Amino acid sequence: MIETPARGLVSPAAPRTLFAPPRGAVVGYDFLRPASMPHERSLPPARPASTARALLHASAFTVVFLAASVLVGRALRQIPGATGDPTRRAVMLDRAFDRVRDEVDLVFLGSSRFYRGVNPRIFDKRVRNRGGEELAGLRSFNLSLNGMGMVESIERVRELLESNPARLRWIVLELTDLDPVYLERNRMGPRMVAWHSARATIDALRVVWSTDRSLRSKFEESLAHLAEFGTRMSGRGAGPRAVLRLAGIESPFIDAPNFNGYETREQQLAWGKAWKTAAGAGATRGAGDPDEEEAERHRREVEERRASAPKDLPPAHAAVLGELVELCRTRGVEPIFVLAPVSGPNRLARIAQRAGVLPTLFAYNVPREHPELFQRALFRDESHYNDDGARVFSRALADDFLAWLGER
Repeated sequence: MIETPARGLVSPAAPRTLFAPPRGAVVGYDFLRPASMPHERSLPPARPASTARALLHASAFTVVFLAASVLVGRALRQIPGATGDPTRRAVMLDRAFDRVRDEVDLVFLGSSRFYRGVNPRIFDKRVRNRGGEELAGLRSFNLSLNGMGMVESIERVRELLESNPARLRWIVLELTDLDPVYLERNRMGPRMVAWHSARATIDALRVVWSTDRSLRSKFEESLAHLAEFGTRMSGRGAGPRAVLRLAGIESPFIDAPNFNGYETREQQLAWGKAWKTAAGAGATRGAGDPDEEEAERHRREVEERRASAPKDLPPAHAAVLGELVELCRTRGVEPIFVLAPVSGPNRLARIAQRAGVLPTLFAYNVPREHPELFQRALFRDESHYNDDGARVFSRALADDFLAWLGER
């Protein structure tokens, strides 16, 4: 016999009862407990997780996270230089225009065709000499940037009007495709993110879904715009620049006296070199400057997009342009739309003009109508004027501007 403290005498012939429960007992370990040990209270059964409760918690976390991101993004946008386009021309334009904002009567906004083709000094001189006493003090500024599409231009107009320039009376806006092919290398870049405000993103989505693109293409383009909007709202990527600005470390800046937004070929080369020296090679290449392979792919995509363009002016296009005109006129500014040379055919622009959506359109995109603007000697490449071409085009703009004023 074996004596145990818990059970008394146990037969050696049945040692298995020390390690196995009696027949009919629930498998566990209570049978090993001494009789004198009080029975331990069993834990309550685990309550199954509620799907609704889990969703509620996840939703609350998401809302709090998004709200915090939006607040941080908004705070970052209040720090000058923390967001926006950090490239050389954009920095020069912002700082130079800030100095003369309340002295400018007319602003040019467009893509590289305007950036390299409109010289405000030539334009102003022509208008002052031929416009009489009322226009003797006219001053213009070229705010154009490489690769600027129409929706971005419209957002720039909104920002410009919100700053309430004291003398601004006209905005000359290059009319480009409302549904452009964006360079892949510029996606999610600081400049693309910067112009994706809520209103600009809505405009972009309206335009995309009014086109004849495939459903897959519409979804892909919409997601890209929404991603850029989300990045802007959250301020993602702006932290390092914000820290530098708060520490008093400014972006390199070429201070060019009397800079009016136009750059001669010599100035572009000299300022580009100075910027490269100050900021490093990575800061010299701005949006809209693709390599040859990407440029060729971009041209093909543009041609495909134009080939599938709608035959009539989509209501969303008309609405976006109409809202822009109304906004300008509400602020006492008259918009003038321009089809630049070498911008290609634009059937929708003509339709919009006939429908009264575009109150004023200067069209220079048809060679047979303006052969003087298409002489090969005036171009630096297949799409952009050299300094002589900018002189000729700026004078043509001035003459048509004066003629238009005379008819009003």
